[in-house]
Amino acid sequence: MLRKERWLWILIALFILVAAVRFFLAFSTPGLEYEGYEMVRRVEHITQTGTPLYNDELSFSGRTRLFSPLYDYILALFGLFIPSTLLIKILPNLFAASLVFPAFLLASLFTKKRWAAIIAAGMSGLVPAGLRLGINDGSVLSLSLPVMFLSLYLFLNSRKSGKQMQRLLISLTVLAVLSPVGIILLL
Repeated sequence: MLRKERWLWILIALFILVAAVRFFLAFSTPGLEYEGYEMVRRVEHITQTGTPLYNDELSFSGRTRLFSPLYDYILALFGLFIPSTLLIKILPNLFAASLVFPAFLLASLFTKKRWAAIIAAGMSGLVPAGLRLGINDGSVLSLSLPVMFLSLYLFLNSRKSGKQMQRLLISLTVLAVLSPVGIILLL
């Protein structure tokens, strides 16, 4: 039991390290990227009206956008307590840093060695392409990727028990509603 707790503390420390690197990168640049400001508008629209911003009148000649508003509602929930521009720098980076947990589970399933799984989890959180994701743009992929990796782990582990199958169906449903990337995984 003590050995299992040690690995859990190492994994939590790795999560904190990845989140700290992402926060450093996010707060070392002033402002947000273009997509980040668009996400701020969408979050503020939800906090003010309670409905998603499907028709963007400030766009060129107005523009109707079709998207799943689940991620926007999640951000808007926290937007009630945190200013929107700060929210876009904090929450997506925490979501993206949480990728280390399902990456650890997947790697430990494949390798059966915890030290190798810790290295793989660290690499998944610190890979340069992943560090670019969601730093200052509030991308939905910052939450979709951890949920997708969790779904993959649950899919590979679902043969062992029916309880895992229920969790798999829940994670796939959340993923499909969260982002179009989830539909690709379902296919």
